[in-house]
Amino acid sequence: RPPLSAPPSLQVRALPLAVLDASTVRADEMFTYALVLEEAEPPLVGFNNGVGYSEAHDWYYYSNMTRDEALVFYTYDGASSPPRFVFHTAFADPTTPPDAPPRKSIECRCLALF
Repeated sequence: RPPLSAPPSLQVRALPLAVLDASTVRADEMFTYALVLEEAEPPLVGFNNGVGYSEAHDWYYYSNMTRDEALVFYTYDGASSPPRFVFHTAFADPTTPPDAPPRKSIECRCLALF
């Protein structure tokens, strides 16, 4: 029996999630930037990693995901040398219908030490 597919109203159509294949990123393309929350008292500063554009990058995106699907990936692997990051983003897909409902997502992070 073929798998059931969710009706279009339950599929992510707007701003799908994309991940960058870490094996296509050179170390010199990555950078660190500060995230400053000035409204906190005192202001909070965190850091995040970014990557510059390269035509050599391979991006993969997941369109039409449903609420019962999950994409699981690591965002940082300090055991590899150099450390590897899985850069990810949502993006404006030009094929998205103008009446597509907005994307809803939940991000959950965990720290695993071995």
